[in-house]
Amino acid sequence: MQHDIDFLYDLARKRLKKMLKNETVAMHVGLDARTARHLPRFLEVNLYWCPAGTSTLKHAPLDFIWVPLHQPDEKLVPKLTKVMKDWKIEEKWLATVGDNITAEREVVTDLQPALLPATRGHSARVRCLADVLNLAAQAFLRPFELSTNNESRKVRTKLVNKKTGEVLKKRKREMKDDESIKEEVEVKRMKEGTPPMQDNSSSIETDKDPLATGSTAKTAQVKLEQVKSEHVQTEEVKMVIGASSSSSSSASEADWEEVPLRYYEELELVFREEGVIDDTFENPTGIIWQYIDLEEEIKLTDDDFEARAELGEKALQDLIEEVEGINDRTIRELGQLSSDQKELGTFMLLKMKGLPFVLKMEEEIRNEDNKRNKDDTYIAECCSSKNKADGVTALLEAVQTMWITHLHAIARYVELKDAVIRLTTASNYADLGLDKFILREPEWSLAEEIMPAYQAFKDCFVSLAKGDAPLVHQTIPIIRTLRERLGAIVNDNTASRIIRHGASNVIKVLEKFYPDNGGSDMYTIAMILHPRFKLEWFRAKGYDQEWIDKAVGTVRGIWEKYYLPNVAPQESDSDSMDIEAYEQPSPTVDPLTQYLSEPTIKTSAPLAYWKALEEARLAEPQLIRMAKDYLSAPATIVKVDDAFSLAGGSHSEHETCPQPYRRKLTLLHSWLELGLVTQQESVERWESEKKEREVAISAVAHIRHRLR
Repeated sequence: MQHDIDFLYDLARKRLKKMLKNETVAMHVGLDARTARHLPRFLEVNLYWCPAGTSTLKHAPLDFIWVPLHQPDEKLVPKLTKVMKDWKIEEKWLATVGDNITAEREVVTDLQPALLPATRGHSARVRCLADVLNLAAQAFLRPFELSTNNESRKVRTKLVNKKTGEVLKKRKREMKDDESIKEEVEVKRMKEGTPPMQDNSSSIETDKDPLATGSTAKTAQVKLEQVKSEHVQTEEVKMVIGASSSSSSSASEADWEEVPLRYYEELELVFREEGVIDDTFENPTGIIWQYIDLEEEIKLTDDDFEARAELGEKALQDLIEEVEGINDRTIRELGQLSSDQKELGTFMLLKMKGLPFVLKMEEEIRNEDNKRNKDDTYIAECCSSKNKADGVTALLEAVQTMWITHLHAIARYVELKDAVIRLTTASNYADLGLDKFILREPEWSLAEEIMPAYQAFKDCFVSLAKGDAPLVHQTIPIIRTLRERLGAIVNDNTASRIIRHGASNVIKVLEKFYPDNGGSDMYTIAMILHPRFKLEWFRAKGYDQEWIDKAVGTVRGIWEKYYLPNVAPQESDSDSMDIEAYEQPSPTVDPLTQYLSEPTIKTSAPLAYWKALEEARLAEPQLIRMAKDYLSAPATIVKVDDAFSLAGGSHSEHETCPQPYRRKLTLLHSWLELGLVTQQESVERWESEKKEREVAISAVAHIRHRLR
């Protein structure tokens, strides 16, 4: 089998290399990071292009690149450059498509031009639209969550008097990894002339959290990180301790130690920070324990672990901190949420997350005991005939780091409202103990009020899913529409304040990652070369003339530098002129100027439009080439169906793909879809190998017989 794979892999790779060598069009590189705890483990390098004479985008993975843990910015790009040169496409490389949301993934576009001068760096960068929309969904949901839900780098601690047990101050500060903590503290102590730091981790043992045994994996991770942070002593801590000495002369600096808060102590602090409770709450214990009880029902699934591993812990923390900063800005602009609004949104979302997990466990037990069909669920029993006719009979489990799926799950919850109410309140289901998941009427009203925002997100993905593949020209219109629809929610004074906060967060995400020009020349050029948009779309959307003139200048600069020099001169000898050749109206008219002066054409397939002009020889070939080069750049490297589904979008076949055998198998699987190796060739290879094995076995048997 290994020999067969090696043979087919080499054959397919040789043919793909030849195919790419013969192409004269621009090609786009998609970088999909598969990550470990701190940095990507490896990059999946994909190639996208529209072959000459066609209007269909092709895609082929080229290789997997290990990302080093140390000095990735110095080692990653050379490896990527080597792949490009090995495939001999470095001169054809135009756009670089990736998420580019987190700082670690900006490396490629930052250093790419220095190593490959022919490439265009940031001016040809394309952000993965599906990833940005996922971040926008995360930002929308942030007002409905607490900071303990998102595992930020902030850790809350308290100063405790080791003699009296007095708690001096509770606070929040930056959490750091073990090595940076040790290095920072030791350097600081050396400067101060104090002895080296001793490990006092044993002191935490006396302050264990009584909830630890029942905590979720998420809570356990938070506690682990809290334990790490207990060794840090910053100037702020020393100042606080110093202040205590003045008020309590009996307490020396050595009497105090900083320890992490217990989880329920942290929750009380967070509840107060985020306005869930205020000074009017005489006894907040009840609401805190209700929160903990609901939170413990939410379990991490295999999809959650795979999605987290794929995203990477550092990238996840970067996204969380990005959203935290945006949410803080929104609070400053729109004001703090009232305790009623914050409590309503927090508990509504928590109940919606928890119920599907509880039902799944109960159904597994029931179906195993009674050997019932796995589709015979509790929620299905409560569904109306309309739900059943529509095929909507199940709640959805959202994937933790795919925030779009959380909105999808909320929408399904609203769709099955009557069934959920029946299940959680009917006496015949009382033994399931679902009363804690009962949504109050204000919670249902809030969930229903989320639907316009959900529909705006859904429409984005529906628009992206049209056609063979999402292309870069779709990005700015989609983002503009989403901003307008969410902006209407922000400006609606009758809308719930928590939803207005979420909508404002979304707009801030979109404004940062997609300014007016999308943050890259790729978007502007692709739209102007789209016959339906040209300059008219920008005028209709209110772009000022100065911006439009600058955009035209950008397009013209690319045209004159890379394409106009290749325009063939007009034949002056009329006797030798090919009557089917492209006829330029006047030798003095620039093809780009002529194109921009013509009216727009209603079409949703720009590549097909330019292909038709190419076949009919009705436009300058170099202008056609430029249009197809830019219009063929993908808008996302994520499968749209995966991004807006509850499937998790996992890539289990890639988990160990850097291993030589699996790497070849993964690449070969994709290459076979391009028809690089036919089924007949595969069969012939297998039969040939089979005959060779039979001959070898026969020869061995013959030798053994002779030896006897």
